[in-house]
Formats: sequence, structure tokens, C-alpha cells
Amino acid sequence: MNHSSVEKLLISAWKYRREGDYQTAGTLVDQAIQLSSEDDYANRGRAFHILAQFEADQNEFKNALNYYQQSQAFYEKTELQDKVAHSIRHVADTFYSLNEIEKARAQYESAIKMYNTQADTNDVDIANTLKGYALVLEKQNENEAAKKKWSTILSIYEKYNIQSGINEAKGKIEQLQE
Repeated sequence: MNHSSVEKLLISAWKYRREGDYQTAGTLVDQAIQLSSEDDYANRGRAFHILAQFEADQNEFKNALNYYQQSQAFYEKTELQDKVAHSIRHVADTFYSLNEIEKARAQYESAIKMYNTQADTNDVDIANTLKGYALVLEKQNENEAAKKKWSTILSIYEKYNIQSGINEAKGKIEQLQE
């Protein structure tokens, strides 16, 4: 099957996952994996990312971590550095959810470094990565550093008028000033 057909299956799978129809989404992901060529690393990376999201949605973080790491490994075989960084961020998020704070911190730092070397990085991806990193800093009682990250996050969310992010960042900054 051609690359674009596999992509379409994965786009549909993501849509069904967002709607909570995991059975249909899972079937589509399975089809996409079966139909993709072994060297279709980008689509395989995306497929495992979707599988990881299924697990994370159900708070099955150990399973999610495994899938995110597989997704990252596939993306590392591509030229898609933004996807690698995004996968690293999800690995970090999952370590955070598992309360493995040092591992989460190392992964966030890796993702931030990677994002900072790319000219075309999506600002919201950076904000989401910095958000996780700021939470780690808070857990490690590095409140001043966390507050600086939240200020950066606030600027990004304000730039794109993402109200939920603006509210969260303002709340965190206020909380850290107390």
C-alpha cells in the first residue's frame, strides 16, 4: 500500500481516538502498521505514538512509555527532528506521570535542546515542553527557575491567544510568588 494510504488510516485513527472510539482507532492503527513498509519510519513512528496515547488516556503509563519509546526510535531514523523532539517530550511527560522526576527532567532538557536547534519549531510545542519542565522544576523546589519558565510559557500562549494556557501560566506564576 502506498505511503499516503497509510497516512490516511493514521489520520482517521487519531480522529477516532479523540472521539473516544478506541476500538475503531486501534483497528485502523493495526491496519496502518500491517500495510506500511518496514522502512516507513515516519508512519510507524506515528502509529506507535497513537498506541501510546491510547495507553496514556487510560492512565496505563508504563505501557504508554514503551510505545512512546518505540515511536521515538522510529522517528530517529527519519529527518523529522521535530517529531523526535515531540516524542522525547512525550517520554518526559510519561516519566513525570510515573513520578520518575530525574528521568523526566533529562528528557525535557533533551527535547528543549533539540527544539532550540531547529529554525521552524512550533511555538506551542515549545510551550508544552517548557510546561512539563516547569512542573519538574517545581517538584524539585527550583521555584525561581520554574517561575521564569512559566513566564516564557505565558508569553507563548498569549501570542496565540490560548486562554487555558494563559490562565494556567498566570496561576502558576502567582502561586510561585507566594
